[in-house]
Amino acid sequence: MSQVHEHDDDRQPDDWKLALDRTVLANERTWLSWLRTGLAVLAGGLAMARFMKSAMPAWTALLVGSLLVLLSIAIFIMASWRYTHIHLRMAGLDVDAMPGRAAYAISGFLSLCAVMALLGLWLMALTA
Repeated sequence: MSQVHEHDDDRQPDDWKLALDRTVLANERTWLSWLRTGLAVLAGGLAMARFMKSAMPAWTALLVGSLLVLLSIAIFIMASWRYTHIHLRMAGLDVDAMPGRAAYAISGFLSLCAVMALLGLWLMALTA
């Protein structure tokens, strides 16, 4: 005997709306995870450059810290790209989501902060 499967057509429109809402929220949570990861890498880079000078040559701490700050910038950029890439796939659907421009603006702001932190690290190193 064959099993009877529930067809997608039998689902209520509210079920589809809830599934779309879950997808939108998952995309936003993923974007926020990328941002948290970028902030953690940025903090690690700044800490490396500042506090590891006594444990290793100062130029090594500065180089590793700078590379971590650059990695944080890449993570912020990838976060916004990934968010908008998924967001565009949902563009034709009737869902309320944060605009892709907002993701780019926030990620851009965090990238700018990371660039300023990187410049600050190098200015401190050059004046020390």
